Amino acid sequence: MKTVVLVLVAISSILIAQMSRDAKGIVRDSKTQLEWQDDNNMSEESTIYGAKEYCLNKNLDGYGWRVPTIEELQTILTKKEPNPPRIADIFINTKPDYYRSSSYYDKNSSFSWIIYFGSGYRGIKFIGSFTNVICVRDINKTRS
Repeated sequence: MKTVVLVLVAISSILIAQMSRDAKGIVRDSKTQLEWQDDNNMSEESTIYGAKEYCLNKNLDGYGWRVPTIEELQTILTKKEPNPPRIADIFINTKPDYYRSSSYYDKNSSFSWIIYFGSGYRGIKFIGSFTNVICVRDINKTRS
């Protein structure tokens, strides 16, 4: 039993250690090589077009921000049994709500994939409807 507990603690530490937060509100994920916006200036709800414009014009320690794919959004969810997946605790400026991805639903491009940060629910929403957005960028990209 002691060994199982130690292994679980070690795995939890590894997952937490892959993410770090700086004073500007940027969360860096060394595993995925992505930086996530988590500053005090989180976007209000917007359509997919507004989300893309918001991230493109975001200047948080430079530019290069974009709307994440659905796969990228899933990497910042954590699973703590017996609870459903939710946004990682390191993110302090997000809320348990729907967040937009840049991934279009392949059966109808009038919809894009979304994730509910409070439960990990993954679904689709009309691209003209309003949803929260969190911006992401690649760690190694130029920030001019």
